[in-house]
Amino acid sequence: MKPLLAILFWTLTSSVPAQEPELNPTVGLRNTPDFLFAADADENLIDVISVHTHETVYRFETKYHVDQILATPNAPLLIYTNIEHKRIVAINLLEKTVYKDIQLTMTPRHVVLDTSGMKLGISDSLDGGFVLFHAYSMEPILELPDFIPTTDVLFDPNEVDIHYSNNLTGSVGIIDSNTGKTWEMNLYAEATPSSFSSPSRSLDSQYIYVADKNTSKVFAVSAYTREVLQSYDVQTPARPYTSPAGYFLYLLDEVNGKFTAIEQHQFAPFAEVDLKTGIDTVVVGQFDRMNLLLSTSNKNYYLFDNNSKSVTLESEFKYTPLSAEATADGKTAFVSFSEAPYIAAIDLVNGAISYFDATNNGVGISAAGLSNTVCH
Repeated sequence: MKPLLAILFWTLTSSVPAQEPELNPTVGLRNTPDFLFAADADENLIDVISVHTHETVYRFETKYHVDQILATPNAPLLIYTNIEHKRIVAINLLEKTVYKDIQLTMTPRHVVLDTSGMKLGISDSLDGGFVLFHAYSMEPILELPDFIPTTDVLFDPNEVDIHYSNNLTGSVGIIDSNTGKTWEMNLYAEATPSSFSSPSRSLDSQYIYVADKNTSKVFAVSAYTREVLQSYDVQTPARPYTSPAGYFLYLLDEVNGKFTAIEQHQFAPFAEVDLKTGIDTVVVGQFDRMNLLLSTSNKNYYLFDNNSKSVTLESEFKYTPLSAEATADGKTAFVSFSEAPYIAAIDLVNGAISYFDATNNGVGISAAGLSNTVCH
């Protein structure tokens, strides 16, 4: 009877909708790295969740549906965008009020925070356009209304160069944020329509990486000499990942599940493993040792240990992941789900997992106040 009771208990509890959180209106939200921010997939609300206790400590009701969200790590600002109305909204976390509500002339499909936490880059992969905002004043610094369609841009730590990919010509490019001028380098012998990922970079920004699904290639480009240094064959490549401590480049196959770790400075293969299912996301633990490998298309996940070069844990989530990221210290990974109002917390050392309530209907988008994923 005990196994049957356990199954019945899990079925009943997993089907009960998340209860409205009991909130303290006086709770302080000054230190954004202490929080995870999760927007509801259907309703106009954002839950603020403690990364320490996993409890929802505050809930914002928003004027618009939240399509993208981020928090500035050094100032108490929460920023979200809405695609339908072309809005960007900044919330003052100290006052818990809207600080700026701005009408854009372009559609904010992609929003990225720079390495200093002081600038936002907004791009549109369908209709094009680019705007660079100061994150604190929420005033535009640079506007390029005729910019080519592109996905997430990538900020260089020199705080001037902004990297992007161009599917129309098979190129990677740089925006000079001081002048607004652009420079592009074709990765093929001639202009080639491509299906590029957003670019990623090494920790020291010497190398820029981009994957092309059309040709099953991942390119490593020198940011200084602006030449292709290496290319790798991956049948269905996800966006390349770089580890927070700077040691590794990770190549992921979204369909076949092949995982390859490359030592960045020598471009030498370090480890390779064929998993049972496709993967498109990796979250890296402390000291670049433990790696959580998962997919946003299936429920399987794996823990890969760089020390032993082997999978130490293989399991399944209750739901299909939407996204995942680690805390700044690399100890915990948070995995969001759009099909259920929960987030999973995974210990990146021993693999222990727990689920906690978040939102009412499932997560539409989430962001940590500070994550160790800094290079892409």
